[in-house]
Amino acid sequence: MMKLNKNIKKRKRINYVNCPSYRSLFFAIYLHDKGEKVVVVTLNNNVKRFCKKVGIDYIFLPKPINKSLNFLNLLFRFRRRVNDILNKINIQKSDRFYLLDNCFTLEGFYFVKKFSEKGEVLFSCLYDHVLPFKGGFSINWFMRVILKFIVKYVLDIKLIFRDVNSKPVLGINKDFLDTYGIHEVDIDYGKIKAKVVKKSSLKLEMHDNLFIDQGLLSLNILNKESVLNLYKNLFSMKIDLAIKEHPNFKTESNLYIEKVFYQDYVPVELIFGNIKKNIISIYSSSLISASEFKNIKAISLLELVEWKNKIYKQKTKQKLVKVAKNKIIFVKSFDELKRILSK
Repeated sequence: MMKLNKNIKKRKRINYVNCPSYRSLFFAIYLHDKGEKVVVVTLNNNVKRFCKKVGIDYIFLPKPINKSLNFLNLLFRFRRRVNDILNKINIQKSDRFYLLDNCFTLEGFYFVKKFSEKGEVLFSCLYDHVLPFKGGFSINWFMRVILKFIVKYVLDIKLIFRDVNSKPVLGINKDFLDTYGIHEVDIDYGKIKAKVVKKSSLKLEMHDNLFIDQGLLSLNILNKESVLNLYKNLFSMKIDLAIKEHPNFKTESNLYIEKVFYQDYVPVELIFGNIKKNIISIYSSSLISASEFKNIKAISLLELVEWKNKIYKQKTKQKLVKVAKNKIIFVKSFDELKRILSK
């Protein structure tokens, strides 16, 4: 973890990047690769583990709230922790804090409030722009209203509700940006991520094939038996195959016995440079990045499993085809898959 030093008088600008997930982490890596001074601010343990591995400075925050009855004490403890951190680091006027989402990051919103008193805050929504919540009364909505009131009381930040799958989630709007003098900037995430992936110098064990496991058995998207059948067929093939698990959604299966795994906290796209032939997944969006590599094939297995929602399957495939410019292979049978992987 970075050493906090209040006695530094004049030094290079520091870019603090709020990274609740891997998406914003790619922007932090992009700045780091350019030679800029970067400090990742995160409460995500997997992001912290990756930063530690590659030598990027980070500030690790406690979660501001959880589902326990003790969440009010957690919120006060979070406030004290952030205030303590900001009192110890020497924020200069030229320093920047990047806020890269408009919801799902209560810790980022509070950090912005305090950071903006001394440094510059820049905002860009790298995620899908989540619209304001317009739903009616419900128990969930009522509980969220109470939470919003408590957050306003403890952290003194005014938030709104945004609509995530028809559920209210705490987020920000233009009033929040104006209140703290936050400047909106245009960040081309697609190009930045592509540059980071292509430039990645992360050296790991080399393998012919990579299977990206999305932990779908716990997501109720696919028929469980069809996924297990896919695993059985894929893992029985006599090929050099490594597995990258999802960092949060694990697939518990005895079919994984004696398989080679990459570290789950490493963003999967940064592993691609260590793969010689094929990158395989059911429908991971990482296949889009994989399709940009000239020397490897990106293979989707979404036609080999049974989907519970046919419309969702169709939309998912259309997105992969469109964004990857038809460079992803969608195999229609296990025989076809075997022929491709045996080459």
